[in-house]
Amino acid sequence: MTRRRVVQWLLVALAYFAAARLGLAMQLGATQASPVWPPSGIAVAAIVLLGPGVWPGVLVGASLANLLESGGGPAAALVNSGIGIGNCLEGLAGAALVRRFAGGGARSRPSAGYGPSREPGSCRRSWRARGAPRSCASPA
Repeated sequence: MTRRRVVQWLLVALAYFAAARLGLAMQLGATQASPVWPPSGIAVAAIVLLGPGVWPGVLVGASLANLLESGGGPAAALVNSGIGIGNCLEGLAGAALVRRFAGGGARSRPSAGYGPSREPGSCRRSWRARGAPRSCASPA
């Protein structure tokens, strides 16, 4: 474990936590259900751009955000850790879909931000058409 990786974990956790607090501020009534969940995009983007090794940052950010929202106690900590694991798996699944269908990722970053075909915007079109809808449907 390098110092750079730990810094990445902390930055991803901080970004996820901030986005989760924003999403929870828009929750419906007394539930933890929110019509918009920005941290999913943070998780997918971080894993696509930095590699799957940043999953601990997603896990920590998700667990802390949910723990602050629900209160303390050992049962709450266990439940919130489970939610954090689910959020982490969601980001990993979304990133895997992006790599598979859009040809992007930390190890296969195309030059100038273009897709595998090197046509301008092809990666973005492929991401919107294939990767994004499938990854957003995964927690449902």
